[in-house]
Amino acid sequence: MSTEVPIDPAHPANRQVLGGCNPIETKRPREEFNPGTEWLDEVGSKLPQECRGNACGRAVLVHPSTGIIFALCDQTLAFRLSQKAREEALAKNDVVLETYIGTTVRARKFGHDWVLLANSNKDLELLRLAYDYAGNLAEIEAEMIRSKEGTKESVLPPTVCPSCQEPLRPGASFCFHCGTRLSDDGSALSSLTETSGPSTGYQCFYCKAPLQLRDPFCGTCGRRTLSSQWRSQ
Repeated sequence: MSTEVPIDPAHPANRQVLGGCNPIETKRPREEFNPGTEWLDEVGSKLPQECRGNACGRAVLVHPSTGIIFALCDQTLAFRLSQKAREEALAKNDVVLETYIGTTVRARKFGHDWVLLANSNKDLELLRLAYDYAGNLAEIEAEMIRSKEGTKESVLPPTVCPSCQEPLRPGASFCFHCGTRLSDDGSALSSLTETSGPSTGYQCFYCKAPLQLRDPFCGTCGRRTLSSQWRSQ
């Protein structure tokens, strides 16, 4: 037999399948595996690349590019699929989430994306989907992280004060209405919709920042501004 494909024990996708054991240190001869190993090896040999691996004394199929386990035999064939492929296969009754073969076998014990084969005529077709999924899983996870980060970056600053709910203005570090500080480090907010009118010609007595008529507080330094303290620019 050809060399077994190495498993990446540090990859999060393998953590639940391995159950804490070290696939490198925990091995036994393949001929001692359960009878389902021959079936798994036969189907696995029809995939684009050699995928047969040994995980803690259990025959598995491992994607050679990512080191991710994508199929194994535990009384029946278990494998992982993308959400879309899982939903379609479940709708067609080609796979199940649990079955009873002398004892109850549940796919979820291997991970959230695992299923159990129900239609043996679909074994190669479904294993090919599992193979492709395991090959792309690292990129899928990276894309999800990028998407989440992009969502966080795209969130605009608030357009109303969190304290008094009055409209804010572009570039303000403090609310003009109640004096609430708008950022922990005092940096000015940006990307706000302009809510103030044209300049009135007044400025803060303390920092000389522009003010609108009757602003109770300066949006730049946060100090209270009284009409007697206003200065004309």
